[in-house]
Amino acid sequence: MLGAIKMGRYLQSQAYSGQPRRLRAALDRLGCAEDRLRLTIQQAPFESLASSPIHTLLSLQAVIETSERQLDEAALRALAMLSAFPAKPCSFSEEAALAISGAPLELLDQLTDAGLLESAGPERYTLQRTLVDYASAREDNSAACERMVEFFVKFVEVHETDYETLDREASNVLAALDVAFERGMSTFLIRGALHFIVFLKWRGLFELAESHLKHAEQAARSLYDVASLTRILYHQEEITDLRKEAVCSVG
Repeated sequence: MLGAIKMGRYLQSQAYSGQPRRLRAALDRLGCAEDRLRLTIQQAPFESLASSPIHTLLSLQAVIETSERQLDEAALRALAMLSAFPAKPCSFSEEAALAISGAPLELLDQLTDAGLLESAGPERYTLQRTLVDYASAREDNSAACERMVEFFVKFVEVHETDYETLDREASNVLAALDVAFERGMSTFLIRGALHFIVFLKWRGLFELAESHLKHAEQAARSLYDVASLTRILYHQEEITDLRKEAVCSVG
């Protein structure tokens, strides 16, 4: 009976992450007698805090530091790299998390178990704003920010007309374009803006499209990239016409 309870708690702890792959792996482990004998259950995030006296006041930083004590330096560095992503309610895919953090899958699981990384659905994650600020202040994430730019520029190039996929990642693409502008990553900025503009026009996000095209125009002029500048100016004129048409249709 005790064994069944322990196994049930183990499955519950793995299901807590919200990631189906972890529950599948847990079921596989329970099918192996040797693994069942070695079974340990990690305490759910902040579970130990539930037994604290009701009058004990814990600052958010203290709670974060409590979770940090469960982690090794590699996991904490992975958290700092993940802080390159925009905070909740935005989310990011597992694929993007692995590519941008440079961390193995096991470290994402450690961060989830510690309550620092939240599930946002199957193979998706999110970080609280306070955690993003805390983690980015703890360690420089410049390399991760640049990897994010490269990842999402290539992403929009591959998925330029897959509007459903782009809609899911739009906040990350926009964040990547902002980083590219701020860090002077001109080539990536031009590539990303020219491919993402199709989606922004389709969504009717003309003001946002104009803003990013303006940044891309500055980059193209600085590089004397005539071919890209010609395409950018064409899109700018088209958006001006689309905005006029929208105003006329309303009137």
